[in-house]
Amino acid sequence: MRPARPMLDIPTVLRATRLCGVLLTATLALFVLGCGEDNSAGRFGFEVVVPAGWTYVSGGVSAVEGAQVRYDEDALERAIDQHAGAPLCALLKRAPPQHAFNPTFGVNLERDVNTRGQSALTVLQARVAQATAHGAFALIAAPAATHLAGLAAASAELRAAPTTGGEQGVNVRVRLHVLVVDDTTLLLAATDAESGADDATAEFRQIIDSLRLPGAPGSP
Repeated sequence: MRPARPMLDIPTVLRATRLCGVLLTATLALFVLGCGEDNSAGRFGFEVVVPAGWTYVSGGVSAVEGAQVRYDEDALERAIDQHAGAPLCALLKRAPPQHAFNPTFGVNLERDVNTRGQSALTVLQARVAQATAHGAFALIAAPAATHLAGLAAASAELRAAPTTGGEQGVNVRVRLHVLVVDDTTLLLAATDAESGADDATAEFRQIIDSLRLPGAPGSP
């Protein structure tokens, strides 16, 4: 296993990746409002595969084995505790700095005592309602129940309004996936173009299909 890469400042990187940084920050912010800490949450790890040619930035201690970003239970616990409110990591199509559109897959985990016992669908429905209430995002696909990493999850698809971060010639799409494990909420926000060279559907599917949460109840 190669040593962990040096920790990078994700907000700085995302500001350099102008459009997706704005969208990812705005989207993830919807999911940390009202969160509270509860250290009794179950412990689990986090693993995803980085698509070929993509890069990643990390907000905590991580290790890379081949193309896999991996947090064991201890590393993930530290990242949640020490970087609350900031993205855990982000996978980018092009290495920063990027001042144009750059498809980005962001990961955020938050302890939220209010979501314990709630379904992922209920959590996502509430957040999507917030996102679309003031015109920042328009609904493409309503929240629906699904499964990720062998666990019950929910997914939705939004389109960013031009004032939120859209730019001329790019219809910006944000695909959201949510899992709730005890009182830990996992948000995956995939931002790309609806068509053209920056449509990252295939890469996002590879990332989603590779997701593993070792130690989470019910996860393989």
